[in-house]
Amino acid sequence: MRSFSTSARALFKRLGFPVESIPGSHRSAYEKFFAPGGGAEQKFGKIKSALVRSRGGNPVHQSSYNKADKAWVISVFVEGEKDKAACHIYQDGTGTKKKGDRRE
Repeated sequence: MRSFSTSARALFKRLGFPVESIPGSHRSAYEKFFAPGGGAEQKFGKIKSALVRSRGGNPVHQSSYNKADKAWVISVFVEGEKDKAACHIYQDGTGTKKKGDRRE
């Protein structure tokens, strides 16, 4: 289990694959998605925890639940005050909660 984030504005548990080990472009996407006012907060309210998943030691992959989406994403299970769900975070810092969800 990983320690709490040290960010003064967004304090939540960061679990699973180490954020520091996510490849650069997707790491900045993760940080943008979880920034105050970012996509995670819009979808879930205040974030309690985020569990970064990986496949074979690499968190960047193509969607397995939306085969039509060929973009490379990272999967993160997010628990917030309003909801909890697995998300796909795209390289531009937007994310989705389910197939057909709007990227924000």
